[in-house]
Amino acid sequence: MTLTRALATYVKNIEFSSIPTEVIGHAKLCLLDWLGCAMAGSPERPAKIAKELITSMGGINESTVVGTAIRTSSPYAALVNGILGHCMELDDIQEESVIHPAAAVMPSALAICEKESLSGADLLTSIVQGYEAEILAMQAIPYTWQK
Repeated sequence: MTLTRALATYVKNIEFSSIPTEVIGHAKLCLLDWLGCAMAGSPERPAKIAKELITSMGGINESTVVGTAIRTSSPYAALVNGILGHCMELDDIQEESVIHPAAAVMPSALAICEKESLSGADLLTSIVQGYEAEILAMQAIPYTWQK
C-alpha cells in the first residue's frame, strides 16, 4: 500500500463516534474562528473581486458564499470562501507541519456538506478528517527550505 493510499484509508475511516469530545470541541472553535475571519474578510478588495468573478461565471445552486446571498457551484463557493478566510490572514498554525489547515479545510468542508445536505456531525467529521489529512501529509514532507 502506498503512503497516499494509507493516509486516504485512515482519514476515510474516521467516524464522528470515534472522535474524542475535546477534539470535536476544538474543531467547533476552529470553525468559528475561520467563520469570523471569513466574515471580516468579506468586504476586502480581493474578496469583492472573487465574488464578482464567480457571480459572472454563473454556476449551479449548491453552496453559499459566507456572509452573502450568493449561491453557486460548490467548487466556486469553496474558492471564494477560501479567499475570504485569507483576507484577514487566518493563522491557525499547526507547528509541526508549518501549515494553516483551516484555510483549505473549512471552505471545502462547508461547500461539500452544504451541497450534499449533510449534518453538523458530518461537517465536524469532515473538518477533523481534513485537518488529519493535511497535517499528516505535511509532516511527511521534510521542510528543509526552513533550515
